[in-house]
Amino acid sequence: MSMRKATLRRILFSSYITPRFLEIPFPSLNSHGGSLPSPLTASRPSSVFVNPLSRNVTTFLPPPEWIEPFIDISDLTIQNPRNLQPSPWIDRITNLLQDSPTMESDLNSFCHRFLIRLSPNFISHVLGSTHLSKTPKVAFRFFRWAEKQKGYTHKLESYVFLIDLLSSSAQDSEVVRTLVAEIRDRGFVMTSSTSNSLIRSLGVMGMVEELLWVWRWMKENGIEPSLYTYNFLMDGLVNSMFVDSAEQVFEAMEAGKIQPDIVTHNILIKGYYGDFDACLGLYNEMEEKGVEIPSHAYSLVIGALCRDGKVIEGYAVYESMGRRGYKANVAIYTALIDSFARGGDVEEAMKLFEKMKDEGLEPDEGITPTPASFRALSTGLCLSGKVARACKILDDLAPMGVLPDSAFEDMINVLCKAGRVKEACKLADGIIDRGREIPGRVRTVLINALRKAGNADLAIKLLHSKIGIGYTRWGSVKKRVKFRKLLDS
Repeated sequence: MSMRKATLRRILFSSYITPRFLEIPFPSLNSHGGSLPSPLTASRPSSVFVNPLSRNVTTFLPPPEWIEPFIDISDLTIQNPRNLQPSPWIDRITNLLQDSPTMESDLNSFCHRFLIRLSPNFISHVLGSTHLSKTPKVAFRFFRWAEKQKGYTHKLESYVFLIDLLSSSAQDSEVVRTLVAEIRDRGFVMTSSTSNSLIRSLGVMGMVEELLWVWRWMKENGIEPSLYTYNFLMDGLVNSMFVDSAEQVFEAMEAGKIQPDIVTHNILIKGYYGDFDACLGLYNEMEEKGVEIPSHAYSLVIGALCRDGKVIEGYAVYESMGRRGYKANVAIYTALIDSFARGGDVEEAMKLFEKMKDEGLEPDEGITPTPASFRALSTGLCLSGKVARACKILDDLAPMGVLPDSAFEDMINVLCKAGRVKEACKLADGIIDRGREIPGRVRTVLINALRKAGNADLAIKLLHSKIGIGYTRWGSVKKRVKFRKLLDS
């Protein structure tokens, strides 16, 4: 009887011995940045292995999938590479890129939940898009988080996009220097677009050592510099005050295949700011070659001429500018007004000042007298003895809100320094009579101006007198004593 039961048991369970395990697979995820699946967790296994004898169930998850930035269906149909659709994962990931202390952990949780990893192409695409253009620090954190993924290596483009984002802040120069060192150590292959971008970004930040390394790197990779590359390089050198090196690049361009254009000349003019001879020489060269001269170049040249005391030459450039259809800006007017006023030609300075005011009344011109232009003109008028006219200009400009806070103080100081104490006292009285300032402060300004001008006797006399402001024995203000009485007594 027992033998029969054993035989029956072998017959009943023999069908389970051959297929020892039964596998029930779930469909795999759609690859290449496809549609979003539901989250895969232990409650939704991808494969379940059943042992009927032990009744145990074991769960195995598939390896994470690399997500690309575009949906690729080339294996299903013919698709134009230019018409690739962005992956729906992009919006989901960029929504997590916030300036919060939990950003990295949020990214980890999301990728673990959906069993995904972000590919180098995906990271590069996000860094080069507009999502992080205003948050470079978030971009850097995202960059560092991405490289911690298992089996991940950054592309050169990711470094280039990140350095471009960080170049907007000078505070990030050390971070950029570290990134350039990583590029150097990893031995990437340079391309024309990446080299141009790096030279532009490093030039903006004034990182000359790194800039020149990229330049040598281009040469080693056999990449011929373009006009844009030369201009980016020169701009970086000029921004870093390496004007001599920029000149050498300019001369190499003139002797080579790629000739300087208007941008190249303008960059060099910017570098010559303050160097009158070099600036004027380049300006004359541009005129001889027929190169278009932009308005800011005129501003630099006229300013240089006026600072060198050559106001006639500066005015000639100003007239040439007008003939070519350019309109002068405030800096040009101020330089000419100041130069004419200091040279004693107050009438010409007044004409330019009035012309500047007239152009400021025209719509969309944006030309308004500035504190600097008023200071230049008022100083010239005071020194030429036309104090009343300077006061009238002060009255005209006060409602426009362009007068410096120290306007009358500057005028009094100039007159006292020139030994014209009588005009200084007259100006001080006029300022108080017009209600521009309280008598006590004007009195203090005049005392200090006399002291600084070396006229200590008058300064002490004014200090110990009631001139400028008088009081009765009871402390109430009586009729003010004019400052001009200082010279009568």
